[in-house]
Amino acid sequence: MRFFFIFFLLSCSRTQNFESVKNNHPSSFQEITDRHGELIHEIRRNHNVQRRAWTKLSELPPKMLEEILIFEDHRFYSHFGFDPLAMLNSLKSWPLRGASTISMQTTNLLLGVPHKRSVKNKIYQILSSLKLEVSWSKKEILETYFNLVTFKGELQGINAASLGLFGKYPRGLDLYERILLYSMIPSPNQKPEKILSRACRYLKRISSNEDCRLLQVALDLSFYKDTRTELQQNLIPHLATKLKNQNEVQTTIIKSLQIEAQKTLSAQIRFLQHQNVTDGAILIIDRKTAQVLAYVGSSGAFSHSRQVDHIQSLRQAGSTLKPFLFAKAISKKIITMNTPLRDEPFTVTKDGLTYRPENYQKSFTHQDIPAKIALGSSLNIPAIRVIDLLGPERFYHFLADLEMRHLLAQENYGHSMALGAVDITLWDLVRGYRAMAEGNLRELSYLPENKFSQKIIPEFSAEVRFIMGSILSEKENRHLTFGLQSSLSTDSWSAVKTGTSKDMRDNWCVGYTDRFVIGIWIGNSSGESMWNVTGISGAAPIFSHLVSYLHQEKRSSNPIKPNSLIEHNQNFYIPGTEPKYSFSIIKKSEISKIIFPQDGSQFAFDPEIPEFNQRIHFKKSSDRGELKMFGKTLSLKELGRGFLPEKKGSYRIELWEDEMLKDSITFHVKAGKYL
Repeated sequence: MRFFFIFFLLSCSRTQNFESVKNNHPSSFQEITDRHGELIHEIRRNHNVQRRAWTKLSELPPKMLEEILIFEDHRFYSHFGFDPLAMLNSLKSWPLRGASTISMQTTNLLLGVPHKRSVKNKIYQILSSLKLEVSWSKKEILETYFNLVTFKGELQGINAASLGLFGKYPRGLDLYERILLYSMIPSPNQKPEKILSRACRYLKRISSNEDCRLLQVALDLSFYKDTRTELQQNLIPHLATKLKNQNEVQTTIIKSLQIEAQKTLSAQIRFLQHQNVTDGAILIIDRKTAQVLAYVGSSGAFSHSRQVDHIQSLRQAGSTLKPFLFAKAISKKIITMNTPLRDEPFTVTKDGLTYRPENYQKSFTHQDIPAKIALGSSLNIPAIRVIDLLGPERFYHFLADLEMRHLLAQENYGHSMALGAVDITLWDLVRGYRAMAEGNLRELSYLPENKFSQKIIPEFSAEVRFIMGSILSEKENRHLTFGLQSSLSTDSWSAVKTGTSKDMRDNWCVGYTDRFVIGIWIGNSSGESMWNVTGISGAAPIFSHLVSYLHQEKRSSNPIKPNSLIEHNQNFYIPGTEPKYSFSIIKKSEISKIIFPQDGSQFAFDPEIPEFNQRIHFKKSSDRGELKMFGKTLSLKELGRGFLPEKKGSYRIELWEDEMLKDSITFHVKAGKYL
């Protein structure tokens, strides 16, 4: 009578619909993936169970489907819910053990049938599985089983178990990891030695040649002892906070690039720790689409304030604003890339206040420096002269047009804007450099479906963009401050600018290639000064490495010169700004250069030899140009008499032509007449 009552209850009950079961299977996590669907971050929402988003059979490796049937139900596709042969074998022991097909186990998971072994419960399972087989397809039953089957602790479903125990999706599991998972299904919370014993039996059923000792290795490498371990690589903690309370989110991040950027930043911070550096940030975007490819907001374990998103934090811009200033002045035809800018003490007085800027080196060349070299070498005084010509008000409004969103009222600024006395975020700075590279301003996006309108920036015409790219990419333009060889000289074309704020509180390196824009900030969240860290030694090595990494398969291409630009003596001019004299084509062999002495030559005064024979006679390849030493032009008389090495030291000779530095060499006097 009791069995008839059970059958009556089953016949009256309504079988759950597969789609409703699938749709009512919320993940315990908010999962955030990269642009390729790879998991890069997760936020725990349900702390009672670890369950992942519904996994389709097609998402599982075929090998896993074959193996699970071998161990759990090898006649799954031939029976109708229960396996009579397995049932007969199970009668050999009491209470009833085993014989539960995948259909019966799935019924248990759906209906919550008690696990107590009894004839009553077994009959209930059989009848329920028969009804399930009538209502559902084999594929639906198997797919539901994979999503509802429980493993150790709170893990439910093959996806959750795979990620929770091994930190990877099922398709990434090796044979030993898969076998360990199957071995947990009959008794999920057994001791490790019991799991290993069952796993070894399973392994031998598949292949007698396999070594069971490798199962122990796989178990040791898993997170078996603590199944509450979250995803081991939560790669975008700061970006994830902006995506909370959403369901599954796909971002534009590239997982491999995010990892590489984090590793590179950590390595550089570790290297600079002894110079009082604890924090850093990296932002990499696609130059064309303005999509964010890597978002590293903190140096992680090195930081005392790792929760702070330094990509969005306000810091002083330093010299990173100089390219915008020079681009504005060039576009307004106030200067050209070859305009001479005097580098000597300069004072600005306004409203009774005096401003006396200095160069970073606390010294001056006392020379006229071409604008391209002044910018490339990041000289402060020439930049002050440019903003004086342009007008601080015009530069302020230009920064506002570039949507530098944290500008104070205009009256708070003056000529010091040229030297970066403006608080800015790395986010806005990278966006501004992208505008300088592309000619339009567009909001950056880390979600693929977001499409922002773009604003054309007239100051960044094709001609100005090419000129700025030329200035910021040529190592010769940096030689006065950084030398010809530095970490800014990348192995693939790039335009780049460094910046260091007052008292070495902030160190920047921002630049672009033909495909990417890269921004790096180094410093301390507390605002403490770093110790002897410049753009070259701080952020620039990271920039150089990332350019190499990003272009390891395809080198960055040089920009194509617009036909409208006028080229003369390796300078480019917007029409109407070119020099007012006839151009003559100079062959490469005719370019002026210093031919004696050679760069690095060494001399010593010998008292045994007549002075006349020890004088150094400087020679250049042509009659054009003039030679200078210590900023002073050498007269024909001085050149004819020659230079007598009277004092020990290093001497620099420069060749200037058409107000442009053409060549320079340094020679050394190891022993002078007067020592």
